[in-house]
Amino acid sequence: MTKWLPSALILLLACGALGCTSALAVFPTVQSHQIPGDAKVVPLGQAEGTSEHFEVTFGGLVDLLDPNSQQEAVREAIQKKQGDLLTDYVLSFYAVRAAIPGIDLLNFWWVHWKAEGTVAKVELTSSAPPLPPGSVPSKSEREPRQ
Repeated sequence: MTKWLPSALILLLACGALGCTSALAVFPTVQSHQIPGDAKVVPLGQAEGTSEHFEVTFGGLVDLLDPNSQQEAVREAIQKKQGDLLTDYVLSFYAVRAAIPGIDLLNFWWVHWKAEGTVAKVELTSSAPPLPPGSVPSKSEREPRQ
């Protein structure tokens, strides 16, 4: 009875391993938010933020590059140092797909995003109007009047 047990375990592990795939991507990025040209950027230190979600699909592919997941990882890193933006950071994700062998229509996805970089505080000069975090100044605000 115990002679077939190791063979059965190896077969079960092989079937489980065949139903699993993964992917990794890395995106170097300059900064997370637009700031006025005459603002002063004060570095606060290194920080890391993560975001992860789990989804089940029926024969489909999840949105691996979901911008909400990316932004959540960046926001978490910024909040760790109470800054305004993340500079010189690397945004990466790791995705794992698992399926039950023989039933490839049912897929289980785990997607993990990570943002690592320097958190900075933006100090506006007296000539720069205050901007809400993440807003982009209009063209007239960026260029001096003539």
